[in-house]
Amino acid sequence: MGRYARELVRALVRLETPPALRLFDVGPGPRTLPAAALGLPEAGDVRRLRLPLPRRLLAAAPWLFDAPRLLGGCDLFHRVFCDHPPVRGVPQVLALAGVPRPRSAAGELLRARTAGRHAIGDVVVTSRHARDLLREDFDLASDRVHQVRVGCDHWNRERVARPPAPGPPVLLALGATDGRRRHAALVSAFGRLRARGIEARLEFCGRRGNAAGEVAAAISGSPWREEIVWDQAPREAEMPERMARTAVLVHLSDDEHTPVTPLEAFAAGAAVVASALPAFGEALGDEATLVPAGTDPDGLADALAAALEDARDPGGRGRRRALAGEFTWDACARETQSVWRRVLARER
Repeated sequence: MGRYARELVRALVRLETPPALRLFDVGPGPRTLPAAALGLPEAGDVRRLRLPLPRRLLAAAPWLFDAPRLLGGCDLFHRVFCDHPPVRGVPQVLALAGVPRPRSAAGELLRARTAGRHAIGDVVVTSRHARDLLREDFDLASDRVHQVRVGCDHWNRERVARPPAPGPPVLLALGATDGRRRHAALVSAFGRLRARGIEARLEFCGRRGNAAGEVAAAISGSPWREEIVWDQAPREAEMPERMARTAVLVHLSDDEHTPVTPLEAFAAGAAVVASALPAFGEALGDEATLVPAGTDPDGLADALAAALEDARDPGGRGRRRALAGEFTWDACARETQSVWRRVLARER
């Protein structure tokens, strides 16, 4: 959601008719996001307020930290956190990257915040599947759940055109080593791929998660461990070039509701092996290799081999980039602004 908020602001201030923006930062830490990262030096009517307090304090005293009042008034509040900051007296739109399970704590919070006094009236998501889940599982009216495109062109701003790096093609897995991403199974599949004589290099890029021990054991026990790299402290500044030299992004997940990560790979022309999730199928179509949940290492190795073939096809690379070109932050900003206009027209 941090990237989403940053890139949405960057795109909004560049529209022909940008909205008057009031940005509300909350948290006791140092401000790590400079104005330039948000495109603010060239912006028009934009003000940024920082409240250097723990977020839990806002919920404890909602009458004191009412965001519209602190901002000097606003017509609509677009939020990226369900539970804070406190907002009263204006329509609220919540952006969600994922839909919580109905009976989970997050699901109960979402249900409470979209009902009753000072409720969040509208929700924005980036896939049809997420939209349908919110309507079915949380009884949200059809006209209160809005689907917009997610952007994937952020790394293209910083990518430098270079010839392909020498060496075997890179298989890249992004994200923390959580059990839901099946990184240990990917290590096994990579071993089977190499045992077939197919040249490749496997890179993990993400902090240690709840399956870090299992993944470390799988890597140390692999006969191909010298060809596996795990960057546990990736730097954002390195991501454009990292993705540019990737042949295949491997993105396995039990449950996601936005296609942003595989689309980031498409924007670089990389092939994709991803879980057969509805949100991925909607956006990626036939251009990605989608694997069902529970696919064994041999089946996953087959998918990796097919994707490596796709990665060598210049026509496929062009099709992937063209598809990613439909998912821009400019499009997200325009569609979001359209949602705001509909919400405000309904509230009048």
